[in-house]
Amino acid sequence: MTAPTSSTPITIDVHLDDDWMETSIARDVREGLTASPKTLPPKWFYDKEGSDLFDQITRLDEYYPTEAEREILHREAANIAALTDADTFIELGSGTSDKTRTVLDAMTTTGQLRRFIPFDVSEATLREAAEMVAHEYPGVEVHAVVGDFEHHLDDIPAGGRRLIALFGGTIGNFDPAAR
Repeated sequence: MTAPTSSTPITIDVHLDDDWMETSIARDVREGLTASPKTLPPKWFYDKEGSDLFDQITRLDEYYPTEAEREILHREAANIAALTDADTFIELGSGTSDKTRTVLDAMTTTGQLRRFIPFDVSEATLREAAEMVAHEYPGVEVHAVVGDFEHHLDDIPAGGRRLIALFGGTIGNFDPAAR
């Protein structure tokens, strides 16, 4: 899918350079495969192909969590927007930002949305989603952050009245201590 060109400026901060990725995956594989039980952080599943595959999985009828979240968001997005009075929406693990649009729509309807900050480990997916959101919500600043939850949360831009979301599927990727 090709993202349309947007007239809204987009900022993308990339904190995962090739050296960081190489060092991190080597460490995570070494630690994970020598641990008992063996583990591998799910962040390594989400390169461009992995992100596309996960997006396809979430659209299957058999994969109910995404639809359940979508139903809750449709029902509660207006309340969320009103109760938070946020002008900045930050989504951790945003991926394609598909479910996000329900909250963005509610915040746009009230006139409060000024900035959207998607945060994800997959640079290619995040760039495409940022372009799509900027195109669909003209005038809303999009400031994407490519990073790792374990190392780059402090790099999320400050300012504004912020609403931070971590939708359910993402948190399930972490063991209890990391949550």
